[in-house]
Amino acid sequence: MAVAAPEVGLDYRRGMSLPPVADAAIEVALEGADRPRSPVPKVVGILLLVFGGLGLVVNLRGLLAVAGTAELFRDPAWRHVIRVQQVDHAVSLAVAALQVYAGFRAVTYRQNAPRMAALYAWTSILTTVALLAYAYLVALPALDALAGARALIGAGMMFAGLLAIAWPIVVLALMSRPAARAACSNPF
Repeated sequence: MAVAAPEVGLDYRRGMSLPPVADAAIEVALEGADRPRSPVPKVVGILLLVFGGLGLVVNLRGLLAVAGTAELFRDPAWRHVIRVQQVDHAVSLAVAALQVYAGFRAVTYRQNAPRMAALYAWTSILTTVALLAYAYLVALPALDALAGARALIGAGMMFAGLLAIAWPIVVLALMSRPAARAACSNPF
């Protein structure tokens, strides 16, 4: 008497034949398995760490450099410009520290990574706009006594402001995507 061979199903994901019972067991086991994570939080996190680290170094150096310009405080035309630079470097140092923290959270796929990235982005955008508004309303009018300095410094501040706002907008756009939010599921 011949024994009938068991019915064999084809598992297309793996390209091999499995008995129907094993195929059903694999489906049940894979049902709760982790899906592939979006690489967006890791990539954005690495860039946040790099740019945040550079921001820490550059702004710390800027604070030290501005502190060495005490002789310019005697000139009333430059007093407001130097004050804007001091405030800008101090605030940017804090924003860079927040950026590094958000980067660490994003690289490790923590649950609060999208919130930290959004907090960094909005903080950076709002502080940049506030500093530019102060510079244009207070510091630049004080430079009227110096002929070409106002136009040159004003153009430089506008260009720097646009660059300073571009990266936070990219972070906000990428980390707000549903795939990036779903990938950040690590609670610790």
